[in-house]
Amino acid sequence: MFFSDLFKHLTKDDTPPEKLPSSTASFKLPVSKQDQQHACADYTALKEVFRDIGRLNAIIEILGRDFLTAMPEGAYKSRIGQMGFLSRRVHEDLTSTAVQRHLDRAREHEYAHADDWDDWDRANLREMENMYRMFCHVDPKPMEKKARLAHEGRQRHTEIRQNGDWEQARHFLWEQIELHRKIA
Repeated sequence: MFFSDLFKHLTKDDTPPEKLPSSTASFKLPVSKQDQQHACADYTALKEVFRDIGRLNAIIEILGRDFLTAMPEGAYKSRIGQMGFLSRRVHEDLTSTAVQRHLDRAREHEYAHADDWDDWDRANLREMENMYRMFCHVDPKPMEKKARLAHEGRQRHTEIRQNGDWEQARHFLWEQIELHRKIA
């Protein structure tokens, strides 16, 4: 028996079924703690903001790897600009007045409705507050410059190692130190 004969034998009835068979597969994945709704709407909003900040940071990391490994010729300044912009955006999202308001209301809710909060949620809220406090007094422009310099430093390091111009390295490090002083 040839394959074509076997195929004809298997497909004698070519009328479609009246109803598709129901699937037994379950495609529902458990919802992570970070993505769960909370009794405090402000805390749920904070979790969404911080999730998106994490996603933006992941995109910055991908661009950084691209910058080091597969960046097209001539895209150096453009890529640094993209990473700097996204870093400033992360900073602005993190330090917004909406985040401050959500933090205040979530703290009030935690105090008033302690039973709604487990250890994970309390620790998560505390870390969100710590991140906010660390950056809320810093202007976004130096943060953008810091991101640009960090990625530019990788490129400069490669160039300096190739040409041995350590004076250029000293100037770059001084620029980094001055920026960090300004931010502090």
